[in-house]
Amino acid sequence: MTKPKTRISAKVRDAVRLMVEEGLNRAQASERAGLKDNSLYVALRRPEVCAFRTEIMEALRTSAASRTIAKAEMLMDDAESEHVQADMTKWLAGIVGIIPVQRSENLHIHATTTPGLIINLVQPQAPPLMIIDVEASAHAVSLDCNGRPLPIPVPHPSQRAK
Repeated sequence: MTKPKTRISAKVRDAVRLMVEEGLNRAQASERAGLKDNSLYVALRRPEVCAFRTEIMEALRTSAASRTIAKAEMLMDDAESEHVQADMTKWLAGIVGIIPVQRSENLHIHATTTPGLIINLVQPQAPPLMIIDVEASAHAVSLDCNGRPLPIPVPHPSQRAK
């Protein structure tokens, strides 16, 4: 059993045509077609009205595609600018499947850079400090942060033996 086709009123058809073909918004199209704006709003949600709108848009696209290709061909041949001629040649070649030569430059130099200031706090890996038994040795050895012994301190001149 097939679903019966739902009828679309002449006013809704006119309003949809005005929206697609003349580019009117819903309020303008409903006013010119003699409908209330809300009535057209509700009608545009019905599947049969959406299908009708899609059908009209497809016919318009087909017509525009023919004119667009003709205009591009005319520009390719007669444009004063060589840049325009080259662009139309590439565009028309792309339609028939000829792929233009692509540049191979890589412009993502700082792809992972984020805005702002980034401070990386890294602790150097130092070997574990040696434990020195002060009582067992005559004098203690001071170590730097890397575990190396510090040089023997030089006494102040006032403390030097005379």
